[in-house]
Amino acid sequence: MAERNYTRQLATIISIDAVGFSRLMGIDDELAVAAFEERRDIIAGSCGAFGGRTFGDAGDSIMAEFGNPIEALRAAFDFQARIAALNAAVAENMRMPFRAGINTGDVIVRGGRLYGDDVNIAARLQ
Repeated sequence: MAERNYTRQLATIISIDAVGFSRLMGIDDELAVAAFEERRDIIAGSCGAFGGRTFGDAGDSIMAEFGNPIEALRAAFDFQARIAALNAAVAENMRMPFRAGINTGDVIVRGGRLYGDDVNIAARLQ
């Protein structure tokens, strides 16, 4: 059996995904990437302000971890409001809203990354 080099903990996970990212890439890929990065920084800032951290991203998706579900919800409301304000200032066809799924459960922590069914459930909820 392999050596156990991980820990388990209770965590609240937010799985966050850009809506319509592929469509925006088809219109103007450089602008889409710049807009995504700006919004990713907003999401990371909101998560940090409420005691969380982002721990992974792939393409147009971001994962965040919190020790408390209330703080996760507050962070989600915060970044959604900030992103809505940004989107209101651009043409409708260039807006980039985000959806988010939140779940709390037992996770495996290894090398700063989180794994487990409860991480996957957060992704499915979005």
